[in-house]
Amino acid sequence: MNWDWGPTAGAFLGASIPAVLTYARLRAEGRQHRQDRQWIDAEVLADVQAFLTEIEPYRRTINLNQAEGAEAALWADLERRRDDVRRRLLVVGTGHPSRDVRMLAQRLAVEASNAAISCKHVVSDLLRNRDGNYMDVAKKDHEVASATAVELKAAVEIAGKPPGVLRWWFFSTGQRG
Repeated sequence: MNWDWGPTAGAFLGASIPAVLTYARLRAEGRQHRQDRQWIDAEVLADVQAFLTEIEPYRRTINLNQAEGAEAALWADLERRRDDVRRRLLVVGTGHPSRDVRMLAQRLAVEASNAAISCKHVVSDLLRNRDGNYMDVAKKDHEVASATAVELKAAVEIAGKPPGVLRWWFFSTGQRG
């Protein structure tokens, strides 16, 4: 029996062209989705970084304004920003496709809030000429939040990379690379 490979090859070629085009389109859409997601994450991270800079304990105490009501007005704005940053981090922590990014965003939402509250206690004590020993707590809370922000940035960068065999291996074995 003599097999004619022409029709078989034609059928495979005819079926493979749409499959390759579909695969290429899906890869391009995935890349675009990752880029869009990274822009959203970058905006949140920029707001977090700006907020953490504003509530750095030494910076806040050096720039302390002793005028009546000045610090209260500033802290009203900082508390509004704290709530906004916290809400945005919780949104990332709820809906991000990467488990690591979700976990770090949720942790940072709490840590940034703690850092702001500690810093407010330091400012309050300075305004009342009291020594509440909050500076060490505020410094530590701020350092913890800043370290988590750096971890979150790295996790966002990893999540934005295209999936590959090596990346799959790192995440399936518990490694981070």
